[in-house]
Amino acid sequence: MIIIIKKYWIYILFAISVVIFLITTFKKTKNQQQVFELKTIKVSTGFGYEINKNNNSFIKQTVIPAVEGDKVFATEAEAEKTGKLVIYKLEHDQMPSISINELDSLNITK
Repeated sequence: MIIIIKKYWIYILFAISVVIFLITTFKKTKNQQQVFELKTIKVSTGFGYEINKNNNSFIKQTVIPAVEGDKVFATEAEAEKTGKLVIYKLEHDQMPSISINELDSLNITK
């Protein structure tokens, strides 16, 4: 009888500790919001962009994504528009990849 009671309390204490662990982990995740920052950068013959996440380098794009070869953005504005789209995707839990169709909709020179 005593052994059954001890096992019962062990299970209860284990369940309580798991619940406490999950609650504290959830609060930390909720409070640690991801902050993205976009910077355009000058590269060899054009522009690119960098995205920092919580002040740490996260993405450095020195060529136009989804385009064959090493083509760079012709203008700083093109690099900025594309970087903003990537940040939008990251903030909405989407893959940050860029397609040719998205480049066309942004009027990016390829």
